[in-house]
Amino acid sequence: MKKGLLLFLLSIVPVLGYGQGTSWFEIELEFGGFTSSNTQGIVITQGTDTLYEAYCSPSNQARYRYTVINADTGDINVELKSAYSYGWYSYSYQSDSYLSIRNFTQGDVLDLVKLDFSNNNIEWVGYNPTWSYDTVVNLLSQPPPFAGCMDTLSSSYDTNANLSNGQCTYPVDFAVDMNSYPDTFSQVYVSGQFNSWSGIWDSLSDPDGDNIWTGTVDILNNPGWLWKYSVDNWVDQELPPNMQNNQNPYATCFLLDAAGFTNRNLIVDGAPVVLDTNCWEKCLDCEDIIGCTDSTSAEFNPWATISDGQCQGSNLPTLAPGETYLEVIFTPDNYGSESSWTLYDDNGAVEIKPAGTYSGAAPGVPISYYIPVDTNILVDVVIGDSYGDGLNGTLYGGTVNGNLQVLDCSQNILFNLADSVTNSNFGYLYTSPQFNTGSACSTGPAPIAGCTDPFSLNYNPNATVDPTPWTPTNTVNLRSLKTHYGGNQSGQYYTQNANNHTEFDNMVNLADGGTTLHLDTTVDILSLQGPRGIGSWDPPRWGNQRFAIIYTGWFKPNETGTYAFRTRTDDSHEFMIKNIGYTDDIVTKHYGFNNWNTNTNVSLDSNTWYEFEMRIQNFGGVYGAQFEYKVPNGTSYNQLSPSYPLGEWSATNPNVVDSTTCGDQRIVGCTDSTSFNYDPNANTSEVMLGDYTLKIYDGASNGWGGTWLGIKQGEITSPQYQIGPQDGSSLTFEVPLNIYEPIELYLFTTPQSQGSIAQVAYTLYGPEGDTIVDVPYWGAQSLQFPIIQTPTAQPTFGDVCVEKVFGCIDTAAFNYDPLANTLDSSCIPVVVGCTNPLSFNYDSTANVSGTCIPIIVGCMDPTQYNYDSTANTVGTCIPFIYGCTDSTQFNYNSLANTDDNSCIPYVYGCTDPLAFNYNSSANVNDGNCIPTLYGCTDSTSFNYNPLANTNNGSCIPKVFGCTNVNSINYNPLANIDDSTCIPTIYGCTDTAALNYNPLANTDNGTCIPKVFGCTDPNSFNYNSLANVNQVSITDPSNPCIPVLYGCTDSTAVNYDPLANTDNGSCIPSVYGCIDPTAHNFNPGANVSDSSCVYDAGCITGPGNPYWLNDPCYAWVIDVDEYCCTNSWDPDCQALYDYCGTASGTLDMEDFTFDHIVVFPNPTTGNLTIRTNLDITYSLFDFTGREVLKDLNVEVIDITTLPNGVYFLSIRYHEKVFNKRIVKED
Repeated sequence: MKKGLLLFLLSIVPVLGYGQGTSWFEIELEFGGFTSSNTQGIVITQGTDTLYEAYCSPSNQARYRYTVINADTGDINVELKSAYSYGWYSYSYQSDSYLSIRNFTQGDVLDLVKLDFSNNNIEWVGYNPTWSYDTVVNLLSQPPPFAGCMDTLSSSYDTNANLSNGQCTYPVDFAVDMNSYPDTFSQVYVSGQFNSWSGIWDSLSDPDGDNIWTGTVDILNNPGWLWKYSVDNWVDQELPPNMQNNQNPYATCFLLDAAGFTNRNLIVDGAPVVLDTNCWEKCLDCEDIIGCTDSTSAEFNPWATISDGQCQGSNLPTLAPGETYLEVIFTPDNYGSESSWTLYDDNGAVEIKPAGTYSGAAPGVPISYYIPVDTNILVDVVIGDSYGDGLNGTLYGGTVNGNLQVLDCSQNILFNLADSVTNSNFGYLYTSPQFNTGSACSTGPAPIAGCTDPFSLNYNPNATVDPTPWTPTNTVNLRSLKTHYGGNQSGQYYTQNANNHTEFDNMVNLADGGTTLHLDTTVDILSLQGPRGIGSWDPPRWGNQRFAIIYTGWFKPNETGTYAFRTRTDDSHEFMIKNIGYTDDIVTKHYGFNNWNTNTNVSLDSNTWYEFEMRIQNFGGVYGAQFEYKVPNGTSYNQLSPSYPLGEWSATNPNVVDSTTCGDQRIVGCTDSTSFNYDPNANTSEVMLGDYTLKIYDGASNGWGGTWLGIKQGEITSPQYQIGPQDGSSLTFEVPLNIYEPIELYLFTTPQSQGSIAQVAYTLYGPEGDTIVDVPYWGAQSLQFPIIQTPTAQPTFGDVCVEKVFGCIDTAAFNYDPLANTLDSSCIPVVVGCTNPLSFNYDSTANVSGTCIPIIVGCMDPTQYNYDSTANTVGTCIPFIYGCTDSTQFNYNSLANTDDNSCIPYVYGCTDPLAFNYNSSANVNDGNCIPTLYGCTDSTSFNYNPLANTNNGSCIPKVFGCTNVNSINYNPLANIDDSTCIPTIYGCTDTAALNYNPLANTDNGTCIPKVFGCTDPNSFNYNSLANVNQVSITDPSNPCIPVLYGCTDSTAVNYDPLANTDNGSCIPSVYGCIDPTAHNFNPGANVSDSSCVYDAGCITGPGNPYWLNDPCYAWVIDVDEYCCTNSWDPDCQALYDYCGTASGTLDMEDFTFDHIVVFPNPTTGNLTIRTNLDITYSLFDFTGREVLKDLNVEVIDITTLPNGVYFLSIRYHEKVFNKRIVKED
């Protein structure tokens, strides 16, 4: 060790006071995945102790192990064992073996993966019979293990934890939209495995009232919690229907287990979770609709927001020449996995659907297939069932029988299994009769050009494409192909002269290797000139080679009627006009050499564009083709030329273009100049927008279930119309639409709602009540969805024109007509006046009643008594007569009509002057006079006379008191007894006496004085004279002192200051050192004399050179253990002297950065810590209890702590310095 002033360094030592050791570690491992043939093991030792031992063998193949182990600080030895040289890892098993040893302070102290011989960090040592790998791990001091959640992201994070308990919880935000919930409820809950499926613990709330319920629940980490939303303590729960075979596309996040329980799945993976807002029983928003979003598909749903992946496009296949298509409609029964079918022609299988194709398919829901086939051939279909009951699903508990139909391209039914086999039960195999595929059909409607703007004047409701300007060009398409056929050419693709339609198809098929395209261009058909002159089509040629020429285009004849055509070529040819009813559309044909061929006459319309195709085979000749025609009612043939053009020609399809573009926009107004509201700027009088009326019906009155109706017009889609289970048998809706664009009605259903289709009906009425669509009850049990209906009826909202109504339109005129809108000069001015002939101011010229004044007759003389200022007609007058006019007065005058204020009122009273109540003001005697009676009239007097009304001075005052002469309080002056008399009671009236009688009022000399003292004869201070057991008159406490035996000698070692009676047990005191750990311990002493000295345990021997009690000596051997373990040399003595001269203080400049000094030790009160580090300290007593704690202090005051041994732990970052401290007097 370095000599000189050496200081303690921060070292890793264990914290005292927990477990059996002072450190601990976690071990987690996984043995290799080939334990059936290899024994693997691990042994961890510390010194001679085995801390952990585990094996994985053919008898115990548990690979994963985990535990927590207590240990001492210092090295542990880890030994891995394996029966094979490749350790715990085998490439043939590719097992992920690993070993991890870790603790809180050090983290991973050993982390090994892929435990095989190729790991550069692991060297397996081989010896028989095992291979092993040894390593040493050093364990540092650890705080006591405290299990808890250690993830700071967790809602249950515990800052005190240093050992994971695997119980971290994380906040999960839930949100459910209850707007589609079909019933009433009070509260929404989250119920699942994490809360023992409680229906009340974890409730959600809706603070903003939008019926979207939200809340946060702390949930344990788990890769898969089952849960669901519930309401009102399991009154209801999420149970999405039709979960079998994933038939409910809205509930894909739900799991259906084998027991039939349906639940959501929640993954909590070490982080907070925010769940999307889902609709009740759905995995989507309530507004989301699953369906086909491809507008070109037959399954297109204009309301769909999320694709269901079921769009099949237009479904119609692309057909080659000579092909048509069949539609096969297969409807599975309840056991679709058993079904199969194959479509055959003479060459073999055309389409195959093997068993298993319909596993999981919805029973009763038709599935369509569009299959290209050759025209006019015989085919049949073979249907199989692996169970042997055909498609008869209802035979063994199912609900739906299956079916198979075959339709041609014109939707004619060629075969229907349900018509051929009862209940579709054909057993294991059924082969249909052969049926003909029929002629070719168009693979889609031809585009119709026209104005598609419904607000344009020339809007065409049948148009499918907007028009583009176009004029005839007299050009046609020309394609030239080199071909191989016949003769000595290899492959022999065709005969030398093609002699049927199929050979021409093959000849121009570029898919064949023997045919190549040489030229593709347009030419002026009227300017063609060949060896036979104008009108002969002379194709390019390549010497004496075989080639084919194809002319295609459109023409419109100049006249309507029957035309005759004839053509000739050097070799074979075909001339076709499409879609006019002939087989394969062939008008003229020639399979041979150069000669004319005339076919049946053809009826053509001068307003129609016809598509044509001329296919020519040439074997190397020079004449090409010649084309002639005869017009209706013509007598001779004309060769095609500018002089005889037949009509207009075009290389492009004129049916998709139009010379008329959209014109002016509609200006709604009255266009009738005779109408009141005629608008010269308007160009239409039609009302364009208004409300249609939709009425829907439910035959069962139990709701449509998953079936609903939608209306689409242009880009506008309606809401979803349907009847709920509480809506009764019908509902009516107003639907805003216009009268120009086509209306499409979509009826949708789902597999689970097929049973409700039979009860669905609906009617759409126009704005004037006209029926646009009327669909009665379907009656069917299944529905090919969606059903789309486009009504052809064109409703009207009426005309905006208003007819003229003539009349007076002057609102101020007498004869104003509110219904009139056109002035007719008939207005009459208003004359306001009284129109009542009985009124005073009647006006015979008035036509509008004004204010009338009634006739008032009365005296109009103001000097008369009855003058009437309102009178307008003279009546009778009466003169004035003055007097008292008040009939209630004493001097009332009945003749007077004018009061002169002379009235005297009546005064009633006693008019007898001798009476007691005589009234001198009375003028009318009321008969109530009272005679005079004398006596005492004072009601408070002793002799009060209630009958007297006149006092005569004889009143005697009342005197209250005791009137009993035998009472102690008798009052001889009292004349009224007041019930206060007190009887005489004799006894002791002295309150200080022992026998004081509080009831006595007369003392009889019997009082006994009180004597205070202890009255208990068993007490130490018993007083036989005392009669009151208390200390004094002012101190009521018990004065008795119990007898206490003991040593009463204060010099004895067992002196008892509480004893009051000596029992002879005193022991004499013997002084000396009584600490058994001290060097001079005196076993005979029983009283400490503070003489104990302590041996430092150094090599110099006890007390040499000093005892451990000496603080400087303790400091020196603490600073430099050499002075204790080797020799007390001069350097040690210098340190001791330095301590004495420094008086226990050291300068900070004498320290290096990582030094710590603690002194004095032992101490009587203060500990000094000198360091320039940022430290924290804890002081523990001998039980391991922490008694003091602080940071960055220099002096620790322990004067208040008891004497004894303590342990000081100083922490700097992750390092801990521990020291034993002695506290003494």
